[in-house]
Amino acid sequence: MKAHIETACFLNSGRTTLIQASNKDAAWIKDLKDIRECFGPLFTKESGDSILLLKPVASGIVLIVSKIMPNSSGDNLTAYLYLPVGLKISGDELFGIFLDIMSLLAQNNHDVVSNFLNEISLKEFEVEAIGAFKWAAPTEKFAYRTVSGNFSTTGFSVSDVLSNPFQSYYVKFEYIYIAIDNQFIANVNQHTDLSSQPISQRNEDMEIDSTNEVEITSEFLKQNTKISGWLAFFIGAVTVGGLFSVIYPIATFNIEDYAGNYCLAAVDIINGISLLLVAILTAYSFVNRKPTAVFWAKVYVSLVLLINLILLISGNEEGTGLESGTQGIRGVLFAVLWFLYLSFSNQVNEIIPKPFRKIKLKNWVIVGCMILVPIFLSIVGYSQITSLVDYRNTQEIELLATSLDENDRTDGKIIFSIPSGFSCEDKIVDSEGASLKIFQLENSNIASCTLCSVYDPDKSDTNFDSYWSGWKDEDYGSYNENVIAFDSCEINGNYCKYKITRLDVNGSNVYWSYYLLYNEPSEKLLIVSCYDGDNSTDYIDELLNSIKFN
Repeated sequence: MKAHIETACFLNSGRTTLIQASNKDAAWIKDLKDIRECFGPLFTKESGDSILLLKPVASGIVLIVSKIMPNSSGDNLTAYLYLPVGLKISGDELFGIFLDIMSLLAQNNHDVVSNFLNEISLKEFEVEAIGAFKWAAPTEKFAYRTVSGNFSTTGFSVSDVLSNPFQSYYVKFEYIYIAIDNQFIANVNQHTDLSSQPISQRNEDMEIDSTNEVEITSEFLKQNTKISGWLAFFIGAVTVGGLFSVIYPIATFNIEDYAGNYCLAAVDIINGISLLLVAILTAYSFVNRKPTAVFWAKVYVSLVLLINLILLISGNEEGTGLESGTQGIRGVLFAVLWFLYLSFSNQVNEIIPKPFRKIKLKNWVIVGCMILVPIFLSIVGYSQITSLVDYRNTQEIELLATSLDENDRTDGKIIFSIPSGFSCEDKIVDSEGASLKIFQLENSNIASCTLCSVYDPDKSDTNFDSYWSGWKDEDYGSYNENVIAFDSCEINGNYCKYKITRLDVNGSNVYWSYYLLYNEPSEKLLIVSCYDGDNSTDYIDELLNSIKFN
């Protein structure tokens, strides 16, 4: 695990002014007190103008380096360094930082001090994971420890003290004054002398009062870990992906893409909402170092994997955009690679350590709902479609068995009468996996017509254009065209949309009349395509008025 030394600097002169803080919202900063409360009881002007204090705080210790101003109130410019428990930094390196800070404070240049503290806070250090650690509440105000500024054979030096500032006996005190080279100590007889106390090796003396022990907290991880690199990219990708998963199915919604079934349409929208919800939970949990962060991240990629596998297995990958096979394969690869990353990444384990991770029953309940609700809706939707198809097949069989007049024809969906003077032939063609009966009406002196019927309630111009473009003659692009009419009307209570185009074919005018006639109750659609010259179009009116949908 990696961590940072958090820093702050305050000017205490009359009032307290914040000069610099690497993390203004840190709990340890909010709990700081003006060290002028130590001036007089613990040290005075006789102690010199450079003071070093240690202050135990939750899950760490604060190194306080203060420049005391030459007045009677103890005004000061003070730097604070928060060291999280288990921070791996040598006493010599920490002593060097202390000397540099003292030198910069003496210059009384706030910008220089701020820049140096910012540099310190950006540096990463290794941290030994300690499962349970927290200082107990202090029972005494002050203690002191006399040390030498340099290496000493008779006592401890500053480097020795800083080699491991997490000593169990510090827990009893709010401040520990490190008196260097016989610095003056005020009221010496009223404070506890720690000078002769041994300095244990790092982490070997961490048995703090067990009644106050706590596990590593989210706050501790927020203060001592930083999200960057691939993990930051993953969180950003998940957030954008979650938003897109909701926006895309809503923006492109067309009920006909789901065979007119709202249950199936709801599946895509619910899946999108679920992905957005999990994306939000993932980002929030990582940013706030919640125990469920990795869990929600894995749920997100698992949902992406499941959705794309269903897409590929169902054979619906021939579409475009999110429905394409290429996108499905990309989705599977995305999910697999990120799942492996979340499982084996050292960075992820540092941000959310495995012992810290916890999954509650309610988390599994939420995931279960995200999976089971779409499955339930899919079952209901496909059942409704199956029932509808069975009903329509039954209706078609009954209509085909109906006795018709000699001039009438049916394909099981509609009945029509052959216009006067026209012949009629029919054939069965395969259309999108289904058999479709096509009727061809011919009169060599008047026109040639093709008609068929399907199930489609979509009356939009987009749908009309889709049909119209699909029925164009192969040579249509080589003709000059002029749209004569593009309108709608009502025929026997049924909505009709039509387009009539004049084509210049080798110097002669040919009219292409294209009609879509809708029957709303049955969702049946009659398609009529006719080519004629400048002759009468009464045959079209005769044909359309003869249509029966029931």
